[in-house]
Amino acid sequence: MLGAFFPGFEFYFIIGPALLIAGFTAVYSYLEYQKELKENESKIKT
Repeated sequence: MLGAFFPGFEFYFIIGPALLIAGFTAVYSYLEYQKELKENESKIKT
């Protein structure tokens, strides 16, 4: 939709959000994995 108002920027309106979502997913996955490792460490030590 925005590509109709800003010709020449269509590529960025597709790639920009896709890269942001990919980056967010990678960071979220890493943080969740680290949280899971901490939970499993505490269970092993007891």
